[in-house]
Amino acid sequence: MSDLNDIQIIYRDEDLLVVYKPAGLATTSPVGGECLTRRVELLDPRAPRLHPSSRLDAQVTGIVIFARNRRATTGLLDARRRGEYRRLYYGLCAQAPSPRQGSFEGAIGINPRDHRLRLVVAADAPTAKRAVTH
Repeated sequence: MSDLNDIQIIYRDEDLLVVYKPAGLATTSPVGGECLTRRVELLDPRAPRLHPSSRLDAQVTGIVIFARNRRATTGLLDARRRGEYRRLYYGLCAQAPSPRQGSFEGAIGINPRDHRLRLVVAADAPTAKRAVTH
């Protein structure tokens, strides 16, 4: 498990905090357990509010952007709705996939057995959201 020293602050201003999330630490915890958000609260105690604009799985490393106040949270959500702010994920692997290129398209939704998880669902399922990976 990582500690506060493993969380690198990349950028901070009045509205945003950008950090590097190490592997082995979930971005959020619905049950109040150990997570990146709790640790960022310790790193940035003066922020009136900290809201992650995206989430990375515990096993994944990467950059997470936090809104530091309500105005920034609203601004990021509105920009995402307008298509002006999007999340982009890159995956690295030890061996080249076969075929080397392609796309996966389907629908993902909430796992009825564990609402923290997502799974492939029918496109007309109540929680379905279109998902595309290139």
